[in-house]
Amino acid sequence: MGLLGVAAEFDDPRPAVRWATAVARLRVFGAGADQEAVDELRAWASGVGRDERVPYLDGDLVGYATLVLDRLSAP
Repeated sequence: MGLLGVAAEFDDPRPAVRWATAVARLRVFGAGADQEAVDELRAWASGVGRDERVPYLDGDLVGYATLVLDRLSAP
């Protein structure tokens, strides 16, 4: 099922996997995404975290989490 179908992905010890799971769920399901995905991205959006291993957005996972959360409030 990958990032969209397995709630256990939020139990993954790797922060980037939890971030990716939350981003995928919010991008696909929008306002219908589970609260766990929203909470995960809110945690990322509230902190200062860069992971230079992410090869896009200059590793700015915090910024991307914020962009995805902003889409929930957009009309």
